[in-house]
Amino acid sequence: ASPTRSDEERVLLHSIRELGMLRDKHGLRRFAFADAVFNDTEGRYWGIVEEIIRRKIKISWTAFFRPRAFTASEVKALKDSGLRSVDWGTDCSTDQTLSRMGKDFTWKEVLACNRLFTAAGIDSMHHIILGGPGEDRKTLSKGMRNISRLGNCAVSTCAGVRIFPGTRIHELALKDGTVGAGDEL
Repeated sequence: ASPTRSDEERVLLHSIRELGMLRDKHGLRRFAFADAVFNDTEGRYWGIVEEIIRRKIKISWTAFFRPRAFTASEVKALKDSGLRSVDWGTDCSTDQTLSRMGKDFTWKEVLACNRLFTAAGIDSMHHIILGGPGEDRKTLSKGMRNISRLGNCAVSTCAGVRIFPGTRIHELALKDGTVGAGDEL
């Protein structure tokens, strides 16, 4: 059975209590949330942010986020809860490659997030894959220009995409002949 909303709320409250206990008993000052927690398209993570603020848990934390249209008040709430740095799941450096990877955000949103969070004093790091589906010399050149427009952040790049059987990337690789149906991945 899939978890219910009340199950999620119980886990959330337990996790926040545990953060407070680790801070109080063991001096925890910094915490990193796992990738999937704040990379949530439905915004369920706001319960964590609100609970940290409500309980006045003074802790610095970081997390992976997906770029989207954040508001200044949302960024303020994140900072008030202790967010000090963001690892962005930017993944690609152009709208064309973002689309090819099945991402639901644009490079314009990436730039806006970077500006908004860095203006609030929250450090940003963008993780970008070069050489993914649809990447060619033209997109790579445009991508380098896009990356140079970020400013006031760190950028981590890697070359190529790992292909897992049964994924969208695998389907694309089969379709364009990058891999064959019988290839061992």
